[in-house]
Amino acid sequence: EPEDDIEIIIDKSKQELSYLFSGKGAAKFDLRWHSDLQGYSLNREAIQRGYGNRFGDLKTKIKIADSISQLQLNSLEIVKDDLPFEVYQIMKADIYGQNGIDLKPFSYYMGLNQLSKAELEDYRILFSQSMVSDLPDSILAQSPNYLLFLSNMLIAQLQLEHPNDPSYHLQNIYSNNFSDLCSVIRTNYTGALREKLLLYNLLSLKVQD
Repeated sequence: EPEDDIEIIIDKSKQELSYLFSGKGAAKFDLRWHSDLQGYSLNREAIQRGYGNRFGDLKTKIKIADSISQLQLNSLEIVKDDLPFEVYQIMKADIYGQNGIDLKPFSYYMGLNQLSKAELEDYRILFSQSMVSDLPDSILAQSPNYLLFLSNMLIAQLQLEHPNDPSYHLQNIYSNNFSDLCSVIRTNYTGALREKLLLYNLLSLKVQD
């Protein structure tokens, strides 16, 4: 935010990396770091061990993502009144986006051509539920985490619409159907969110279409 003056000390001396924030505006950075400590990326091995073989199931991963998000949002809610409302909303978007990136890999693992009609419909329901957001587009546009998550989900949307066409797979879409991805972005979004989604994807070195 304007007039922030933040010093960050990164301590690598112990097994666990730690951050210490000080200065004007440091409280929100400290809050974000403590939120990350509750997240999947810093607790990956323990979470995977806890779920065992079930961890590979997409439904299980979505359940874990939603549980972690709720845990982090509960902590954020406690200090909500101490934060500017816009900062609070951006932090929410970051939480949704990070857990989505880590644990809602629709565009990576669906294997749609191997699913029955019932399983495919089940995936569509899971996808629809995972796209629900209680934040305005103007806030989502300010969260790099959410932009990446949303971009992956839009590729997954195209896969769900063309389940038997490998040219819509993640590894192929930039070279074969990138214009379709851009059309989805332009049709469904406006303003800064649309522009950032387009730019993020245009920056990919894989774009050939």
